[in-house]
Amino acid sequence: MNLPNMKKILRASLIIILSAIIVQIIFGSEASFLPGDFIATITGIFSSIGVAGLVGFLLGGLCLYIVLKKQKNK
Repeated sequence: MNLPNMKKILRASLIIILSAIIVQIIFGSEASFLPGDFIATITGIFSSIGVAGLVGFLLGGLCLYIVLKKQKNK
């Protein structure tokens, strides 16, 4: 996969995740089209990455770099 395709996949993933978070904030955890408590799942993923220490820091830095570079290119 080349880098432009990865950027498109990352952007689409972020839109889906943010949309699911907004839907759960509006409708609560009983939103029938979301699989369970989506916010708790995302929080658990990030906390498990954070437990990894340096790896979590590097992954967060990489994501931030990609997002900031995209904003700079606009």
